[in-house]
Amino acid sequence: MGGRTTGNYLEIFSDCYLKAVRAASTETKLSAKTFPTDAPFLPEDAIDPDFIVMLVSQEEV
Repeated sequence: MGGRTTGNYLEIFSDCYLKAVRAASTETKLSAKTFPTDAPFLPEDAIDPDFIVMLVSQEEV
């Protein structure tokens, strides 16, 4: 990722994470403060298929 695209991606990633926290808070009835302020993974990880596979594999253990 480079230049302008990187900035847009990081802004979108941040917005999406905040929306996900709100949705998780609503669904679980937990305070949004329960969830990390920042995503517990890097924005690059979100688009890395190997990272996603690793997360799914860890959940199956």
